[in-house]
Amino acid sequence: MDTLDIEFPHSLEDIQLNLVGLFVIPTHLDQLMNLRNLSISGTTIKRAAIKFHTNSLETLNFSCNPIEEVLLLLPEGVTNLRSVTLSHNQILMISMECIGHNTKALNSNLYDLDEDQISSLISNFPKATQCLWDNEQNYPFRGENYLYSELGSEV
Repeated sequence: MDTLDIEFPHSLEDIQLNLVGLFVIPTHLDQLMNLRNLSISGTTIKRAAIKFHTNSLETLNFSCNPIEEVLLLLPEGVTNLRSVTLSHNQILMISMECIGHNTKALNSNLYDLDEDQISSLISNFPKATQCLWDNEQNYPFRGENYLYSELGSEV
């Protein structure tokens, strides 16, 4: 299945497109003004690029795909994005800009990131970051879950 030719109701808040054989992210998802939770996993998507036109998105799950590149474009202002899951992908490079945090759109509510290659991001996280998960290859805490306070200190 290359694309998903379904027109979703504009009032939809939660979408789970798991194990559906998609090659690309459906372009019309960006028009769902009430979308709060989006999960796309178990697909063959290699490039996860989507431009949202609303700040309603709270959780984004792109886990278990062969994704190599992520690019989220979010509208200006503070977003409601709280959780981004990118685990079990083949991501080549990741930055805060890749997940929508830039000079116009700020992910200051983001508190939960789950990412296999997180080491280069830690110094750039918003102060509200509370949870970091990692695999045993990158850090001496070897896969343990760590909580961080709003001041960035280990709890």
